[in-house]
Amino acid sequence: MFVLLGLGCTPETDLSPPKNETGVPPVATGVSTADTGPPPDPCEVPSVDIGTGLSEYLPLNPGDAVTVVFGPQGGWHIDVGGRVMATEQVVSVQLALEWQAQTLTGALPAQTLALVPEKPCGWTFFGLRAIFDDDELTDDPVAFVCGLDGQTADLSVTVNDAAQGVKLTDRVSVTLQRDPKQICP
Repeated sequence: MFVLLGLGCTPETDLSPPKNETGVPPVATGVSTADTGPPPDPCEVPSVDIGTGLSEYLPLNPGDAVTVVFGPQGGWHIDVGGRVMATEQVVSVQLALEWQAQTLTGALPAQTLALVPEKPCGWTFFGLRAIFDDDELTDDPVAFVCGLDGQTADLSVTVNDAAQGVKLTDRVSVTLQRDPKQICP
């Protein structure tokens, strides 16, 4: 004896799309991946992420502390690094530090450099200095810099890849931290 089971729809089953109270199927919201395709390969999208680091790139998140270093020549700077994607290896990099709408680094010239390869793709740089411009500081630069301890400032980097005609900028708000070697009044 054989028993045949059948699965299917009864005549009462409605397989049409659901309808709203007006009797019209609702409009879909959102974007289908079929319409947009897969996400872009990060190795192919030009980008820059600002960071810090004297001997390696270290990422920065908003609010992270950065040390205002009292340098060997008697001035102040912040060590800056970055991660760059989808550019040529040789680029120019410009740094800036702004505090309360005042550019503390003055008009720093762009620096041309060869980026360090990073696996699986992309480049990094590190050990660049966002040097404070003494002309932008007050008559008492030591007291001024000491007063920046704990203050929030915007650190930015602009990378220019002249070969590809690409200009990238990243900015992050950081908390300035006094160099422990700096003696404050």
